[in-house]
Amino acid sequence: MTFSIIENHPRPDFARPNWSLLDGAWELTYDHQDVGGTEEWHKRAGFPYRIEVPFPIESPLSGINLAKPPPVVWYLRKFDVPAKLKGRRIRLCFGAVDYHATVWVNNRLMGTHEGGYTPFSFDITDAILERGNRVVVRVRDNRTIYQVRGKQTSRRKGWGIFYTSVTGIWQSVWLEAHGAPRLKSAHIETDLDGALSLRYKSDGPVTGAKLRIEIRDPDGNEVPLPDGGSIGLSEEGAVEWRIPNPRPWSPAKPALYTYRLTVTNVRGGLSDEVLGYFGVRTIKARGGQVFLNGEPLYHRFLLNQGYFPDGVYRPGDPDRYRRDVQDALDMGYNGVRIHQKVEDPRFLYWCDRLGLLTWAEMPSFILPSKRCRKSFLKQWDDVIERDFNHPCIIAWVPFNEQWGIQNVWISARSRAFFETVVKETRSRDSTRPVVDNSGWEHLDSDILDIHTYAMNEKALKRLLDLLAEPEQMRFSLRKALFLGGSKGWPIATKPLLAPGMSYRGEPIIVSEYGGFGFYPTQKGSLLDNLRAYTLAIAQAPHIAGFCYTQQYDVEQEKNGLLTYNRSPKIKIEDIKRLNDEVMAIVSQRIGGQKTSVTPLRK
Repeated sequence: MTFSIIENHPRPDFARPNWSLLDGAWELTYDHQDVGGTEEWHKRAGFPYRIEVPFPIESPLSGINLAKPPPVVWYLRKFDVPAKLKGRRIRLCFGAVDYHATVWVNNRLMGTHEGGYTPFSFDITDAILERGNRVVVRVRDNRTIYQVRGKQTSRRKGWGIFYTSVTGIWQSVWLEAHGAPRLKSAHIETDLDGALSLRYKSDGPVTGAKLRIEIRDPDGNEVPLPDGGSIGLSEEGAVEWRIPNPRPWSPAKPALYTYRLTVTNVRGGLSDEVLGYFGVRTIKARGGQVFLNGEPLYHRFLLNQGYFPDGVYRPGDPDRYRRDVQDALDMGYNGVRIHQKVEDPRFLYWCDRLGLLTWAEMPSFILPSKRCRKSFLKQWDDVIERDFNHPCIIAWVPFNEQWGIQNVWISARSRAFFETVVKETRSRDSTRPVVDNSGWEHLDSDILDIHTYAMNEKALKRLLDLLAEPEQMRFSLRKALFLGGSKGWPIATKPLLAPGMSYRGEPIIVSEYGGFGFYPTQKGSLLDNLRAYTLAIAQAPHIAGFCYTQQYDVEQEKNGLLTYNRSPKIKIEDIKRLNDEVMAIVSQRIGGQKTSVTPLRK
């Protein structure tokens, strides 16, 4: 197994070797009056427009470039079954379609999916012919603020911190072949002592079927497993093994193990095959610090919003994912906070391979509704399901700045929803910290992060000093209303803790600051301000890291270290020197006696 087998697949972490891409030219039509369902447009011979999939309708690269599409659009693609897929069951796979998709193949309804960020698929075997197949996708995507949409504008064009909307297919579409039974998912947990746990799900006839796992180390050598890694297949199962002499994954040495999972049916014939990878690493939050593989980890992060000038939610050249990751590393950062977007798996692949840490954040809905809450929880569950195996992801972030849960402290329903989402996040994955509500007013968070756009270095230092006092972290109405607080708490920064909560020793991270060029700041060049603010944070002994806003400009929000086209605004080597200076400060502190905040008990 080599990386060349999987890195070009839409799901490099869970890739079937027998697959065929359906990206490219599709047909498109608009359904302004939403009559296509009643009039059975899925039976139409063709549609009048042409669109390049998988670029959203609003993007130049789609060939449409329509700023405000109607709420309902229809896609059509004709295809023949490739010879390499024949004789197996055929699955039609979508990486992401924004927002609600209904799919027909050869006029037969395959199913529906809601959510603009998560994958879905259908077994289309019984509906297809060898030649002349038709897949039709009806997409409904209105601009309601009760829909999970992240930073997508609900207006005709971007404004403030909201950007171009995204409609339709924006990740790859492909066919893949398998037999019955097949694997639905495989989650791998590891520990530094080499302990490995595989949890999987399958469907199809499992009686008498076998599952075999083959693992190769980062050098390509086979890892010996008991019984050759073979076990009996179940609908859901778990097995534990041990990797001898494990090699940890870290930004300094992003060592990846590759695996092959094969399923054989009751007759011993090959039924399914999946290729993937994983990293051996642990991530913990305790005693005021974050620890990666048992070593203190100081966050040097950039905000990354995953927008591109040509394709909006995806780049025209897939290699842009790799270059964005490499740009962050070249500047001396060790991670990115993926903000209000679930990023394409190929971006996460390059983070895994090159060694860039990430926080995975769920896009928000702006205002709450009962239906949206239910949909949000299902979509978030799908995000964790998809991205569980990426070693680069070190934190799950279900909410940002109380978007969609603005009334959480006065509404019992909102609070119950909030608590349920956090509880479910931990239930789905106990190996990673949870940041419950990025920005402020934390209720049940393994890491306490705060967003602040201080107008000058003095105000930032004052805030950092106050964050060393547990009493100052408490909730107050003045802070919550952006009115500041006692001892000069900045008026543009909300309280760190939720009502009734006290500090319990969690790591504190400044996960948004700067924004120079968009938010007000003191006089000086971009580099001067970046240096002053960043060193102020680094010199605060009770702060476990930072995340600068942002890696590159996004449309009208021009506050990146790079332009929207990824040209440096200041020399990359100057930023790298600054981050080296940060690490010299932090290393000296960690090497000696670290000053920590004394928890304030209830």
